[in-house]
Amino acid sequence: MFMWHEGLASCGASEIGSCIWKFGCDKVQDGAWLMYKRMCRVRNERARRLHDCKAVVAETLCKHNKPLERTNGSCQKRGRRGESATDPIPVKKSRQSTAAPSSDVRMDKVGHFPQWNRSRQRCKRDGCAQLSCVSCRKCADSLCFSSRNDCFYRYHSF
Repeated sequence: MFMWHEGLASCGASEIGSCIWKFGCDKVQDGAWLMYKRMCRVRNERARRLHDCKAVVAETLCKHNKPLERTNGSCQKRGRRGESATDPIPVKKSRQSTAAPSSDVRMDKVGHFPQWNRSRQRCKRDGCAQLSCVSCRKCADSLCFSSRNDCFYRYHSF
């Protein structure tokens, strides 16, 4: 049930409509999560928390069936960095590991293109431990892409 409060009285119709829409979406997600939680209890599996499920839904909706966005060449800096005395020396930051994309995004078959990297990283497909210089532009996961081992295709289709 949606509860009206006086703070909404000064808002326009679009703000009230978006508030009611968000409330409805939250209730649908809550109901789906409760059903998921019951199914996990029946299967004796550990269920995710509600905010984790909402984060997965949000990420999937943002990336699902979305083509890869092209970068404008004029925005990218090219050439060597200036060698003036005022330029501070950049400090390398340690990279944190990123979570794998959800299976809906991974298998939507839209915008997954190989990209060559300078550094070699471990292949992210289960069962493969080789080093690869190729990563997916959309998922940003390193994957093998050669005539002998095509983990790129398997990762995005199975």
